[in-house]
Amino acid sequence: MNHRRSQPKLGRGGPHRLAMLRNLSRSLALHGRIRTTMGRAKALRSLVGPAIAARACAWAQTDGSIGRARFVRVIVRKDFRRRGDQATMCSVVLE
Repeated sequence: MNHRRSQPKLGRGGPHRLAMLRNLSRSLALHGRIRTTMGRAKALRSLVGPAIAARACAWAQTDGSIGRARFVRVIVRKDFRRRGDQATMCSVVLE
């Protein structure tokens, strides 16, 4: 049975949602910190967390930046809201 196994839709179709999450994960790996909405951050955390854990032990000797990143932390800033639609924004940080 597949109860409670759905992914967040994020207001997009399947290929667009996957491309957006892929772009967010690349930006996170490149810069180490990104600012995005709360829903996107939660979806990104579930996607990137297992990948970082798997790569951390495999790339520890070759690439220091990914090897040091052990988990993904979502920092919620309750007071910061985006202008226009008042969406709750947060920072996603590799640690």
